[in-house]
Amino acid sequence: MIEELSGPCRKHFAPKNYGEGLSEIVVVLMCQDSALNLKRRLRYSRKESKVYMDIMLDLPAMSAATPEARKQEVMQRLFDEVPEVLERYRIPDFDREVFVADLRSWIAHIGWRERYSV
Repeated sequence: MIEELSGPCRKHFAPKNYGEGLSEIVVVLMCQDSALNLKRRLRYSRKESKVYMDIMLDLPAMSAATPEARKQEVMQRLFDEVPEVLERYRIPDFDREVFVADLRSWIAHIGWRERYSV
């Protein structure tokens, strides 16, 4: 699923310019058993102009889910959590609103997230 998602994502976003303040958003999809109580990592590096974030997925639920349901869950979490994390940081020269609108539009149009509209 990661390969199926990352290629089209890079192809869509690489030519776009949302400002010089943020060069990359690094998302780590982390499946875990909630009993482990692992904490979600979030970090903004001004020096690197990058945001690093974990998206925590429930391991038993993802293991039991169909491939289509897994894709839907990942897309829903990206749709919801990337904008939420970007709101936490004051990133100069980054057009957050345009990026979030573009992200949500891209998710809605790749067909992995059909339940909700933009």
